[in-house]
Amino acid sequence: MANHADNDFRAAAKALMDVVAPAIDPQNPLARQQLKLVVDWLDFYRSRLPYSMDRERLELAVQLEIAREVVRAVPVDMGTSLQTAVAEATVVHERLGPRPPEVRAVTARLEDEISVVVRGSREFAEEARHDIERVVVLKTRHLLDAQRSWFLPQSIEPEPDAILPLDVALRIRTTD
Repeated sequence: MANHADNDFRAAAKALMDVVAPAIDPQNPLARQQLKLVVDWLDFYRSRLPYSMDRERLELAVQLEIAREVVRAVPVDMGTSLQTAVAEATVVHERLGPRPPEVRAVTARLEDEISVVVRGSREFAEEARHDIERVVVLKTRHLLDAQRSWFLPQSIEPEPDAILPLDVALRIRTTD
C-alpha cells in the first residue's frame, strides 16, 4: 500500500492554483488571499508529512521523561495512576521501531523483490507457482481492505457499509 500523500498534497495545491485561482473573481481579493492560505497550508503539511511520526515519537519521549521524574517526586499513594500510564507509554515507546522513510524503503524493496519472483514463477514447478500466487492473492486482500478504508471519505466506494473501519483495517494481521 504505497503512500502517495506527498504527491496528493502537491496535486491538490496545483489544482487549486491552476483551476480554482483563475476562476476567482478579480474583484474578490479576500477569496484569492484565502486560496493562497489554503495552498500554503497544503504545502506546509506536505513538507512536514515525512516528520509527523518523528514529532509524535519526540512528544511521547519527552512526556515519558517528565512523567518518570514526576513519579519519583510524587508521594507513593498519589502516583499510582501516573505509574500505570508510564508503564503503558513505555511499552508503546519501545514498539515504535524505525522511522517511516526506513519503513517505506524496505517495504518498496520487498514489493520489488516479490514482483521479480512472481514474474519468474512461470518457470517454477506448478505447485510452487500455485503456492506463490495463492499467498500473494490472499495476503494482498488485507492491503486492499486497508486501501478501501483509507479512501472511504472520498465517496467513491460503491458499498461503503461493507468497508472496515480504518482503525480495524490498519491493524496488522499475521494470518488469514
